[in-house]
Amino acid sequence: EQHVSTILLDLNMPHITGQELLKQIKAQYPEIPIIVITGVEDVEVAVECMKLGAFDFLVKPIENNRLVTVVRHALRQRSISEELLDSRESYLALSETTTDAILQINEDFKIEFANAAVRSIFGYNREELLHQHFKVLFPEAEFKRCVLTLEAFFLADNANHEPSSLENTMQILGQKKQGEIIPLEISFGKSKSLRRAIITCIIRDITQRKNTERKLRYLAYHDKLTQLGNRDLFNLSLNEYLSEAIRYE
Repeated sequence: EQHVSTILLDLNMPHITGQELLKQIKAQYPEIPIIVITGVEDVEVAVECMKLGAFDFLVKPIENNRLVTVVRHALRQRSISEELLDSRESYLALSETTTDAILQINEDFKIEFANAAVRSIFGYNREELLHQHFKVLFPEAEFKRCVLTLEAFFLADNANHEPSSLENTMQILGQKKQGEIIPLEISFGKSKSLRRAIITCIIRDITQRKNTERKLRYLAYHDKLTQLGNRDLFNLSLNEYLSEAIRYE
C-alpha cells in the first residue's frame, strides 16, 4: 500500500458515479482530502459533493495556479489534522498514566472526557460519567462553591477577566458514587475545542494528606507519653477563647 495525501476525483467515470466513489472513499479513509473535478458547472452537484465530504469542487478548464493552490490547501489541512490527531493520542496516553482524575467539561458543565482514574477516586467507570453534569461528583453545597470558579474561567476571554488573575487550584469536598464524602484538590485549565470553550480539571484525592495533617497537628499539641494537651495547645485554646470573648463584648 502507498500513502495517499490527497485525491483528485473526476465525477465523470465509467461503471460508477463520482458521487458514489466519493462516498465510499470518505467512509474508508475520512482523513484524506478529496478535490472533486467536473466538466459541468452544476450548483446542486457541487453542494451534494461538499455535503459528502469533498474538500473543494473545481470546474474544468482549471487554471494551473488555481489547482496548485487548492492542492496545497488540501495538503496543509491533512498535515494539520494529522498533527492534531497525534497530539490527541499523546494526550490520551499521558492521561492514562496518572493516578489523578482528568476530566474535561463544556460550558454547560457536561463531562466530555474522563480518564480511567475516575474509577479509583469516584467509583464511576468513565463511560458512566460521559455527558453527565459535573455536579454528580460533589455534594450540592460544595458544587455551588466550585461553579463560581468554573464560570469565572469560562468568562476569562473577556477584557475584565484575565485568566492569570484567577485562582486555578482549590480544595473542595467530593462525593463518590456510593455517597462517601472525600477531600479533593482540583486544578483548572482552559482551552478551546472547535471554537468551544473547554475546561480541563485535574482532580486529586487528598484524603491521605489531610489525615497526615491532622496527625501532625495532634502531635504538635499533645504530650507523646500522656497524650494530654501540652502548653502550646493551652495557649492556642486560650487565645481562641479570648478572641471569642472580645468579639461578643
